[in-house]
Amino acid sequence: MLNLTKVLELTDEQKGIIRDFGTLTEDHWNKHQTKLRKAIRSSLMSFQNDFCVYCGCPVHGAEDVEHIAHKATYPQFLFTPKNLAYSCKMCNQTYKGQANVVTHVDPDYNHCSFSIVHPYFDDVDHFFDTSKIAIQIRQGLNPQEQHKAETTYKLLHWGDSAVLSRRAEAAMAQQYTAITGTSIAQALYENTLTYKPGIL
Repeated sequence: MLNLTKVLELTDEQKGIIRDFGTLTEDHWNKHQTKLRKAIRSSLMSFQNDFCVYCGCPVHGAEDVEHIAHKATYPQFLFTPKNLAYSCKMCNQTYKGQANVVTHVDPDYNHCSFSIVHPYFDDVDHFFDTSKIAIQIRQGLNPQEQHKAETTYKLLHWGDSAVLSRRAEAAMAQQYTAITGTSIAQALYENTLTYKPGIL
């Protein structure tokens, strides 16, 4: 899981588009202003260096903008910068889905409370050791923090083989790049260019 310290800043033009929507609904994200969605996604990808906010794995291609407070349940936070993060489809759609992680709603998003560790509001490193393939809940948390950490861990299926496999692959790819100075993707591309049928 990533600690998100850089927050999206909407331009005046983007704020004007959102203002013109009036009362926000989920449809304002799904069915309108593709340009606005793409701009937000691009900014989040850049802030997170193309890593998923939840599993911490590299994300390739146009994946998902995650609404931490789900857009169907809390459309008022549809474009709230601290409610938005970049996520892989596995974490966003398969695991977290439409789970309601808000325990207290306030008109001011900064005063809402959450059942999971929040990448903007909480110190992720205080709750988890993410330095290894298997994410671990840290020792010494108070009961409330322990419950929050366990809720996050279970919701995002961090103990599942699919997540562990993705994190293992990402670790191996990083190690390969550190040793060779090139990415696995680049190496595969170069091998494809020089491949001769019948020669492996």
